[in-house]
Amino acid sequence: MAATAQIASQGSVQLAGPGRASFGGALRSELTKIRSVRSTYWTLAAMVIITIGISALLSWGRIQDYASQPAFVQAHMAVEIRARATEFSMFGLILGQLVIAVLGALTITAEYSTGMIRTSLTVMPRRETVYMAKALVFTVIALVAGLVTSFGSYFIGQAIFATHHLNSSIGQPGVLRAVIGGGLFLGACGLLSFGIGALLRHTAGAITTSVALLFVVFVLGGARGQVDTAERRRRHLGEPERGEHVQPLGGVRRVLLLRRGCGGRGRHLVPHPGRVSGRVIHRAPMASSARC
Repeated sequence: MAATAQIASQGSVQLAGPGRASFGGALRSELTKIRSVRSTYWTLAAMVIITIGISALLSWGRIQDYASQPAFVQAHMAVEIRARATEFSMFGLILGQLVIAVLGALTITAEYSTGMIRTSLTVMPRRETVYMAKALVFTVIALVAGLVTSFGSYFIGQAIFATHHLNSSIGQPGVLRAVIGGGLFLGACGLLSFGIGALLRHTAGAITTSVALLFVVFVLGGARGQVDTAERRRRHLGEPERGEHVQPLGGVRRVLLLRRGCGGRGRHLVPHPGRVSGRVIHRAPMASSARC
């Protein structure tokens, strides 16, 4: 009798469910779930604080370094800071992406770890509908939080740079696009972790895989950029010739080649054909018969 009653009750749930369950109902259900969990608020708050804090700290450090330099070095640094002010003020996104990745993984894997996914699939048997509702709710939250974080980082960083008139303006070409792109970047990182969590269905595995992917891409991209920069500099300079030695000259973006004229008529300075920052090339003196 008990088994018959249990089967009958299960059958009644399945018959009554399709009449009430819909995509709108799934959206409301997922919104209630993500709002009722404290980890959502703590994770979003951590992302905002860490991202804005790291960005502000880097901006403040650049300003302090600028202020401690002599005037001729400040003239050179001012050009670089103004050109990269937006980049400096949004540096914290590197760590913010890791925090939003944690939230993306928890959104989908928390129900698997607690077993509540069975209840969700009982009410809404269509798994793809449940996943789509979760993804849509999380995407909206991640994009809103990402845009708030990105704009907050930018404006606070520019307020720091403005103390020495080195800030950029939101109306300058490409600045608004970069700030909006920062918010979209955080949302994309969260969705990446969400998808990995849907595949692995394990919280620790999803977070570890997401962090590894994000850091590997960042490290490889930075290493490739350094290699390309070094290669461009090598091609621009050319290989040093025999009898030349290179000495550092910090803060000066001019290269002068010291040559001895033919017939021993003294030395004169000739600008080097390639512009290379911070280097002076001294050519060793050669015999007049070898040069003329």
